[in-house]
Amino acid sequence: MKLLNKNVKLYDAFKFLLRVSIAISTSFILTSYNFYSLDAFFYDLKIKLKPTSETSHLIVTVNVNEVTLDTLKRKPNVKDHINFLQKLAQKKPKKIIYTIDPTKLDGSNIDKQALAKLGEKLNLIYASPKVPKKGLEDELKLSYPYGNWNSMPAPRTRESIIFAKDYVTRRMIVTAYGRPTLHTVVAAEFRKDQKPVKGLYKYFNTYQTLIDFKPTGTYPEFTFHDLTNNRGLELPSDKIVIVGLNEKSDTAHYIRTPYSRTIFAMTTTEMQANMLDTLILNSGITEAPRWVNFIITSILSLMILFVILRVKPAKGLLSILAIAMGLAIFSYLAFTLFHFSINMVQPLITIFVCYYFFIPYRLIVESREKWEFQKKNKLLVQVEEMKNNFMKMMSHDLKTPLARIQGMADITLTDGGGLSTAQRSAVQTIKNSSQELSELITSILDLGRVENQGVKLHLNSKDINDVIKKSIKACEYSAQKKNITLIAELEPLFSIKIDEHLIKQAITNLIENAIKYSPEGSKVLITSEEVDNEVLVQVSDQGIGISENEVEHVFDKFYRSKEVTNKDVKGSGLGLYLTKYFINLHQGDVSVESEMKKGSTFSMNLPLDLN
Repeated sequence: MKLLNKNVKLYDAFKFLLRVSIAISTSFILTSYNFYSLDAFFYDLKIKLKPTSETSHLIVTVNVNEVTLDTLKRKPNVKDHINFLQKLAQKKPKKIIYTIDPTKLDGSNIDKQALAKLGEKLNLIYASPKVPKKGLEDELKLSYPYGNWNSMPAPRTRESIIFAKDYVTRRMIVTAYGRPTLHTVVAAEFRKDQKPVKGLYKYFNTYQTLIDFKPTGTYPEFTFHDLTNNRGLELPSDKIVIVGLNEKSDTAHYIRTPYSRTIFAMTTTEMQANMLDTLILNSGITEAPRWVNFIITSILSLMILFVILRVKPAKGLLSILAIAMGLAIFSYLAFTLFHFSINMVQPLITIFVCYYFFIPYRLIVESREKWEFQKKNKLLVQVEEMKNNFMKMMSHDLKTPLARIQGMADITLTDGGGLSTAQRSAVQTIKNSSQELSELITSILDLGRVENQGVKLHLNSKDINDVIKKSIKACEYSAQKKNITLIAELEPLFSIKIDEHLIKQAITNLIENAIKYSPEGSKVLITSEEVDNEVLVQVSDQGIGISENEVEHVFDKFYRSKEVTNKDVKGSGLGLYLTKYFINLHQGDVSVESEMKKGSTFSMNLPLDLN
């Protein structure tokens, strides 16, 4: 038996480990693959839902827009830019960043030289789209006469052939080929701390981070034309001014953002402002490492495994939805509060895969258990039939011989005048034993009827006191043998509807128990009265009593008190069980109050009007 239990435990442990291994293996496989398009969808959703981050309030933009072109009837030339820079210098900007290529501006050589000298004087920075490899830094240098301008790499990125491939700008280059970009150099002058850039990751020969994008229009925008015509006086002083183009005739002046994938979602000028501010505030978005995604996915897969195999289907589905919602909330809070981007795709796919993998497995297990249950049920039906046959045998084949034995014993005791004292005692023992066996068979037959729901009430109006008197008379012989006095205090009562046979058996059981567990020479009191529209019958003895921890079990099937199991007191443990069942059939109740070594009182309540 111990070996069997050990094998069962080993099998259960093996099943548990197999399920856990499948869940973790599924997580490992899923986290080994990238789902860039879905990742981008959830990332953009978190960007849209999170509150807009504070800006550094250091950056403004100035654009050559459609209004400028319409007013000038042309594109601004070199002279226009000289005029613009002279007016801008009055605002004492912290930095001037040009995204406009000065070599493509129209003008005379003298004007170009003048613009070049003015740019040098103002320490203007040209944001070059080029990212030269190491050793080819001269590619950044502008052609004559702008060769002395400070030209730095400030490339824009878009996910065209890598990652999501949706042409959306999400990332910025911090360093390339060991050289810092314009944003890194400028931000270093205005950062309050020198902590490492957040969210930095290596991609080929560059280090990049995710841009902390703000919605379009977050940074103050002024027009080139207004400033050159003294209508841009509201432009604040001591700011970083980024100058660029906002001409809808050319889509190269715009980018797509996580907020919008339309062609004109945001100007490249405002993109540069977002990139620069991300580094000034050091608010780049950190992507969760692969191992973090693996741990989260594994935990979720194990939770789903537990829910599917342990929780009922309806509650299980709600639990899975709650888990998915909890993951979404956790991911959103991590993104909003800590700029930490947790991958949502693999965990959600894991939930889907585990659900559709383990649900069929659960159905197979339940089907097998159902088959085993049906098999056991069939066996139980057969056992029940055998039990019923045995009961019939006891009823017909055992009670008849027992009755003969009792009859012969009575005859022998009555007419056997020549019996010795020892012989007479032996015959009396035979009679008593056969009587005990007959009572045991009767109790077992009653139990069989109860368990087969074969007990039906045959109600008639009866005086309960008459039934009590009959029960007392049936127990007088047992009481006389122990010199126990049976005292009846019965109040006059109206007749009530009862099954006389069952109620008599119940009362007789209570009186016999009182006699059986009471000492010789004691008294048993039987009372009846009407209380709260019920008939109350009580049987009180002066017996050994019942302990507090056993009182609640005395009406259980086959239960016998520990105080009597070691004594020479016969009993099947069925009398009180059947008594309670018969009383409950009458919509009544039976209870007991007891005190050790002082006695017990059994109370039986029956309704006056049984429906």
